[in-house]
Amino acid sequence: MPADIDAPLTLKPEAVDRWIERLKHFFPNFERFDKPDPEFDRMERDYKIETMKVLRDGLNAAQTDQAVADAVLNGIKRSNLLNWRTYTPLTAPKNVDQPRLWSALAVLIREAEGDPVGHPDALQQFVQDWVGAVADGSADHARQIAEFLFLHLAPNDGIYIRHTIREKFWQEAVGSPFPTHESMADTYRDELRFMQAVQAAVAERGLAPRDMIDVQSALWVVHSYKDQNPEGQTSHSLTRDTIEGAMDAFDEYRVDGEYSEIFGEFGDPQNYWVRSTRSRETRVFPSKGLSRCPRFSWNRRGREGTIEAYGWLSVSHYV
Repeated sequence: MPADIDAPLTLKPEAVDRWIERLKHFFPNFERFDKPDPEFDRMERDYKIETMKVLRDGLNAAQTDQAVADAVLNGIKRSNLLNWRTYTPLTAPKNVDQPRLWSALAVLIREAEGDPVGHPDALQQFVQDWVGAVADGSADHARQIAEFLFLHLAPNDGIYIRHTIREKFWQEAVGSPFPTHESMADTYRDELRFMQAVQAAVAERGLAPRDMIDVQSALWVVHSYKDQNPEGQTSHSLTRDTIEGAMDAFDEYRVDGEYSEIFGEFGDPQNYWVRSTRSRETRVFPSKGLSRCPRFSWNRRGREGTIEAYGWLSVSHYV
């Protein structure tokens, strides 16, 4: 373990100030986390709290390792934090040692709910078990699943951060590339150091983050939200109402097959997803299908407009 890996991290003040400025740009009524801005919570926090409850209820009811794995999968699917490829081995038994994987998840859950000092080593062990149980298993996929569980089961101490956000913001705020470690435990320790530094920095500026969910959500906003034009539309003329209307249509397709000639041609969604801001039974939708919905209104129609819409939906920030 590097000698300074547990030492507090110092962030460049100008980087933190820029992040806060961007956060307030997208949420003009935001003042501080412990004085909640309803729009911020609705967009970035509430669904994570809902996922936390669903996950914990499922785990409390689980009597076997397999049931634990099912509860984890159900929680992950309700969220949009993880790409579908990350958790595919939990959905298909092909080339997967399922008993070993289920057992590893059960152990990880116990560690996630225990002393956070043990989180790095627990993550390391889960990564090793994942790679051993899954043919061609990705260590980073295992990292993401472990961090997803840490964040939702121990939100005051556990963290989740995407690789792209970690790399970009560490470089900006520290002035060097994110360190490369042989040990995934040490990778987590540096990630934790970074997230704790962000939490401390925004707290010093009076923003009072409630937990690591606020920290994760704020960094996501700064990294991924894009500006709209003065009419509240994107460059592709897609408003929130337009996209939610397409989601209404997709809900009709789920219930009674309406619009099957459009949505049915895509098969099982795989790559990109967008999340509804409304209360729905299922809030995650495939961006590829939505981009072809007849309820969209375009400045440009036809195939080119469809491709533009698909590309924009794939990185959409408000759904």
